[in-house]
Amino acid sequence: MTFCIKGIKFKIDFVFLIIGLLAALGGLYIEIIGALMALIIHEMGHLICGHVLGLLIEKVELLPFGGKMTLRNLEQASIESELATILSGPMANFVFYFFLLFLIGQDIVATDIAHILVKYQLTLGLFNMIPALPLDGGRVFMLWLRNHINYINAARIASKMGMILSGVLWFIVILGIFYKKYYINVIIISVFLFLESYKEYREAPLLFIKELIKKKKNLKDKGYMTIEPVVSMETTPVKNIFYLFSPKKYHVVYVLNENANIIRCFTETEIFNKIVEEGLDIRMKDLL
Repeated sequence: MTFCIKGIKFKIDFVFLIIGLLAALGGLYIEIIGALMALIIHEMGHLICGHVLGLLIEKVELLPFGGKMTLRNLEQASIESELATILSGPMANFVFYFFLLFLIGQDIVATDIAHILVKYQLTLGLFNMIPALPLDGGRVFMLWLRNHINYINAARIASKMGMILSGVLWFIVILGIFYKKYYINVIIISVFLFLESYKEYREAPLLFIKELIKKKKNLKDKGYMTIEPVVSMETTPVKNIFYLFSPKKYHVVYVLNENANIIRCFTETEIFNKIVEEGLDIRMKDLL
């Protein structure tokens, strides 16, 4: 189910709706309220922070393991703004968690109900801090990796962490069976977590290329961009250089001959256009 509010697309996963319906039929009304409240607080944290920092929210998806947010102008955001927007979701859960504890301490909210609400706020906040895509912690982990390795590898490592986390959850499910405990909710979360992380892994090159295409427009809009020089031997495969490109910087590549003398300088735009024409299976000398 998809609907739009003030230009932001909200998509509710079908399985998410089914889980809510089954929980309602089972009389788990407080649990439903607790889970929905935690999810709404979490996504509102993202939305409010993104709005304050000038980031445009394109889509918000409600999935069985939580929410997933897509930013429209991420290529224009600073790393600090992106990091703050990512962390604002879990931070909102933690703030509301302490607020609920305060209400419990003042006897404003019934203890049995409040404890369920508190549990969901803390669980969602902590779970999203795990460094695995597509969780918020995975986004932070990917930002850190991008400072050390290329975009595609950073996305794929963070995605693999999501698959590993899914495997850990399955181990918990199997372990629970031996103790005659059946964690149906954990099974659902682990399945969707694996599917989403695998999707992120598979689409990493496509997302990388999309970010590079957006960068050209961003450069025109801002009028400037930080430059990143790269030195390459003429026998180096073009794809090795291409994967070094970052969505946040503009790259200039100096090609050297076997004597380490500069024989040509290419902009990333020239390299990208050549790749579109001839593919990735060429070497830097083929650009000369």
